Amino acid sequence: MAGNLALTGILVALLKNVYQRPRPTIQHLVEEGGFSFPSGHALASTLVVGALVIIVSQRVKNRHLRHLLQVLLMVFILTIMTSRVYLGVHYPTDVLGSLFLGLGMLHIEFPYYDKLRFQWRFRRKQN
Repeated sequence: MAGNLALTGILVALLKNVYQRPRPTIQHLVEEGGFSFPSGHALASTLVVGALVIIVSQRVKNRHLRHLLQVLLMVFILTIMTSRVYLGVHYPTDVLGSLFLGLGMLHIEFPYYDKLRFQWRFRRKQN
């Protein structure tokens, strides 16, 4: 996960400088500097909490508890995204783009995580 967050920081800085989208011109509840797209908060929360959703789906055996935790975690991501728009520091498309970018990153990397997890467990059982 630490690698995810480091990659997120680099990716957000790169994309902000490529697109250079100005922040909304409405009165902000908080002041943010820099450009608007992508939303670092939305992307980081999608990666971290999205990873937790996947881990919960793999590890929690009780179906009702698993679904409850997944829904709560997804609501948490949506709350962060909504707050960025409500505070006036991002457009809705900024947070939606960040959500899709984060989901794409999770989709690419989790097959590798599963493969490594299997290898680690296999090595532990051999020792």
